[in-house]
Amino acid sequence: MDREGQAPSGWLVQRAYPCWWSRGVDHVRGGFHESLRLDGEPSGETRRARLYPRQIYAFSVATELGWSGPAADAVRQGVKALLADYRRPDGLYRGLVAPSGAALIERAVLYDQAFVLLGFAGAHK
Repeated sequence: MDREGQAPSGWLVQRAYPCWWSRGVDHVRGGFHESLRLDGEPSGETRRARLYPRQIYAFSVATELGWSGPAADAVRQGVKALLADYRRPDGLYRGLVAPSGAALIERAVLYDQAFVLLGFAGAHK
């Protein structure tokens, strides 16, 4: 419980998921913004490969935690962008892309590949 006597999932459901959906999801291109500025606007930063699977996983459990927002839409859009922008011809996932989706770093790092598996596991369920 937090200081107000609320379960930690209360913050996720009432604050984080609505913010992530309205501000963190890239509703123009699909996928997710790397980060938000203090004013809540997307930072426009390059996007790391591990960002997408983490957000996919987080949205995949959102309904179970009590969020009534469009979690399945966020998962679908995240998986679609992950496959389109990060997947290399050899089936591994590159490390960094521009906000436009253009590849910036082709190198596949094991740490990123592990997150990709986590994201796919969440999306599958």
